This record gives sequence, C-alpha cells and structure tokens, in this order.
Amino acid sequence: MLNSYRVNIRFVLYLLLGYAFITPYYFAQLSQLSIINKTLMSLTIVFVFIYYMSNFANSKLSRSILFLFLFYLSLIFSNYRNNSLELEEFIPMALAFSFFLFLNYCLDNRKNLLTFLFALKILTFFYIIVNLILIYIYPEGLPSLTVSEGRKFYLFGNTNTTTRYLIPCLMFSFLYDQLKSGKIGKANWLLLLLSWLTLIKVWAVTGMIGLFIFTIILVWKSNKYQLFLIYIGMLIVSIISSLFLIIFKLESNILADILGLFNKDMTFSYRDVLWMNAVDMIKQSPLWGYGSFTQEQMEMYIGNKFSAHNYYLDVLLRGGMIALSFLILGLLYVSKFIIKSLGTNVPRLIIATCASYFIMWIAEPFISTENIMLPIILLLVSRLQTLEMYQLDIYKEKLELDEN
Repeated sequence: MLNSYRVNIRFVLYLLLGYAFITPYYFAQLSQLSIINKTLMSLTIVFVFIYYMSNFANSKLSRSILFLFLFYLSLIFSNYRNNSLELEEFIPMALAFSFFLFLNYCLDNRKNLLTFLFALKILTFFYIIVNLILIYIYPEGLPSLTVSEGRKFYLFGNTNTTTRYLIPCLMFSFLYDQLKSGKIGKANWLLLLLSWLTLIKVWAVTGMIGLFIFTIILVWKSNKYQLFLIYIGMLIVSIISSLFLIIFKLESNILADILGLFNKDMTFSYRDVLWMNAVDMIKQSPLWGYGSFTQEQMEMYIGNKFSAHNYYLDVLLRGGMIALSFLILGLLYVSKFIIKSLGTNVPRLIIATCASYFIMWIAEPFISTENIMLPIILLLVSRLQTLEMYQLDIYKEKLELDEN
C-alpha cells in the first residue's frame, strides 16, 4: 500500500512537471492560470537543478548537453553584445536545461521513465481531444484569442503551431507503449488518427507534411543504417531546401504543382518576404546576430511579430553563424549513436520525430517550443541504447514468465 502511495505521488508530481514543460498556448494566456503556470515553471527549474547539484557525483550526463550549453551560451552572448541581455532571456535556457536534465534523470531508471511517459501520455490525450473539440465548437477560432480574420487560435495557438506540440506529445505517448509492452497500443493509433483529423480540419499544410514524415517512418520497418541515412538525409534536405528557397529563390514547376495541391503558391503564403527581410538583416551581422527581438522589432524588421518562419534564419538572427554552428555540430554529433543502436523499434520512433522536425524547420518557427525540441533530439538520440535496453527487458520478462 505504501509503495502504491509513493508511485501515485510520483505520478502526480510528474504530471505537474509535464504540464510545466508542455503548457499549451491557450492555458498560458489565461490570467486565472498565470500564477500557477509561473509557479510550476519556477519550481520545476529549481527542483531539477537542486537535485542535480546534490547528486552531481552520481549523475550520468550525455556529452550532448555540451552542445545545448554552447548553443544557448552563444545566444546569451549575442544579447550581451547587442545590449539586449535581460533576466527573461535566461528563462528559455533554464527550461531547456531543466527538461534535458529531468529527462536524463528519468532515463536512468525504467520505473521513473515509465511514470513520466505515462504522465505525458495522459496529457497528450487530454490536449489533443480538447483541441479537436474546440475546433469543431469554434470553427473560426476561440473568440478570446482570435483577433483578426484568417488567424484562428485554439488550444495550441494558431493552426500552424499545433504540430509543434503534436509531434513530441505523440512521440512520448508512443514511447510509453513501446517500453511498457513492447508494442504500440490501439489507443495510440487512435491518437495518431485524431492528430491527422485535427490538422486536416484546420488545413495546416506544414504540420501535415511533418506528421506525414512522422507516420511514414513510424510504420516503415528500417534497420539502424537506414535510420542513420534518414536522419542525416532529412537534415541535409532541410538545409539545402532552405538555401535554395531563401537564397537562390529556386523556382520549380514540379514544386509549384505540389504546392498547388495545398492551395499554396511559390511565396509559401508570403513567407518569402519574411525570408528576404531576414537575409538582409543577417548580412549586416552574420557572425553573432542580434540577440532577442521584441515583437515590435520583429514586425518592423522582418514583417512578422514572432519569427522569420524558418528555424535556421531564426537562429542566425538571434545568434549568427556561431549559434547555428553549435546547433548543427550537436545534431551531427548525436547521429553516431544511431549506428550504435541495437536495432529495436525504439530508434524508429525517435528518428521519425527528428526527421519531421528537420523538414518543418524549412517553413515554420520553433522558438516557442525550443525548450523541449532540442533536448528531445540531443538527449534521446544520444541515449537510444538505454531506451532499447528497457525494451529488451520486456522480452526478457515475458520469456521468464513463459519458462515458469
């Protein structure tokens, strides 16, 4: 009874931590939840860092955390050089490190990891179902958030923001099934179907492309060498596509025909204007960038309040080539662990997530969810073998039961 009570307390704690790390846009805007959100976020950061400081000697940290540190350090230094360094600039860095460290802590113990993944699975079901219900109740967007025609906002924010939450949430939910029973349950396939229904209903084209890549890689059986090629290939495609579309303005009849199927043109819904404005800015400060922008500055210089709608450009604007170099070096560094994997189903799920991220980076901003995106890529890929060992434990347990 006491052990069960402890497990329940841990689950509630992990549920609160999961909510603090992955807080939907709508909940973040509610004044009634403002104090709760800020308190949970603060306590989460303090809790994780105190734990690691008190257990530093016994902590097993992936070396990939160095690239996360250098990436954010370059952004902080860029803010310092541009006289825009304020306390709030450290919050994204603190959240990213907290999530990295807490997830790393859970990875050291299968029970802790399953408890955290189950908490995230519960949140995922709640988020996706509530968001879909809101879409059907308010087809023109939530009245309290939607302030202009054509800009529909729901639980996750605007329609294009949805996939930035869906992909990682789906990954954690699917990962729970893989490590708990060795296979993906029917409930998660239903969750994937609801995710597709969500994106089709709001017609989020970039999100559908990302979810399509996630789905294809998830169901396509691949060995570790093929997964390595998919990871590197999608990263290269992402970089080259960005270069051609932004720098060289590649015009292709084939691409135009594909975009036409989604009622899009070669401007990518006028993203080309944002890209050109961002390039003009980057040319003036290519090495260190400009640090953080206010929404007013972003709209004035780029043409959008939040980003340039290309993750590489956003990184260059904030931290220049220095920050982008640390990002790409980190992505390349962890790729070696794919080759070292054992060939179970777990790597396919992680690489599907990474690949969808890489492709969506071409036309979408990810600054707002960077604190969970980068730890997922840098940590989970580098600790694929740990995840696989937990999955192999399931087969050992089943074998022992059969023998008995």
